[in-house]
Amino acid sequence: MISAYRIGELRLTEDVEVTLKCFYAGKCGNTHATLDVLQQLGASLNQTSSLEMVDLMEHPQLAQEYNILALPTLLRVAPHPPIRLVGELSDLEKVRTVLQLD
Repeated sequence: MISAYRIGELRLTEDVEVTLKCFYAGKCGNTHATLDVLQQLGASLNQTSSLEMVDLMEHPQLAQEYNILALPTLLRVAPHPPIRLVGELSDLEKVRTVLQLD
């Protein structure tokens, strides 16, 4: 299940720079499946966009900075408005739809 917190609506075009941050915790749970889907997502982004993978086991201070309460969390930082997905991220099409990347 994907939980999305969306502020406003925005449809992205191919020339828009998208910045995504994925927060996860080491190799626990379904991290492997999540990383596979996010690798596919990263490959589908345009060249000016970025996907940063953040292991909170290695960088725990970032959990507070980005208000991460559950894992995995995928945050679309730019463009505004921000979108936050929390929970299972194994369905690439659902992730793209919620992030408004289609």
